[in-house]
Amino acid sequence: MADLTELAKAREWIGVKTEVDDSMLARLITAASAFIASFLSRSILSASYVEYRDGPGGYTLSLLNYPITAVSALEINGVAMALATGTVNYGYQFNDRQIVMRGYKFSRGIRNVKVSYTAGYAAVPLDIEQACLELVAYKYRSRDWVGQASKNVGAETVSFVTKEIPDNALGTLKRWSRVAAI
Repeated sequence: MADLTELAKAREWIGVKTEVDDSMLARLITAASAFIASFLSRSILSASYVEYRDGPGGYTLSLLNYPITAVSALEINGVAMALATGTVNYGYQFNDRQIVMRGYKFSRGIRNVKVSYTAGYAAVPLDIEQACLELVAYKYRSRDWVGQASKNVGAETVSFVTKEIPDNALGTLKRWSRVAAI
């Protein structure tokens, strides 16, 4: 899993001028990136995948990672399927989220479909990168009050927001998360 932002961008967003906290920021970037991938239940950046799926008995099969950019191989019950190159040719086609069969069906079965494919974005979408930066900044700033809801400073009481993730980053990530299990 790759980081969803860069150290220089995190330093700029937080306003850190020195390199003193670079190792901590790098660790926070990696942790925030892993959190986001887990929250979204998928990777964001382009990568190759091999999935073994249960045959649904229909003409379409959704894959775990998207957007799908290439399908290098499809097997159903151990039989290689061909890419349908024209509008009337038998085989499979794909869109950004699923494989569609033309002239064939995905036979019902348990882990009887093997798909080798590439999915993801060439670059991190800007709003996901911003959510990562906001999460890094939140964790960086909250390190001084972890486990505290408030503290007294002179005659004043300072209250802290104690959330796992800031609301604005959460809103962004909800728009990108998988809605239903596949």
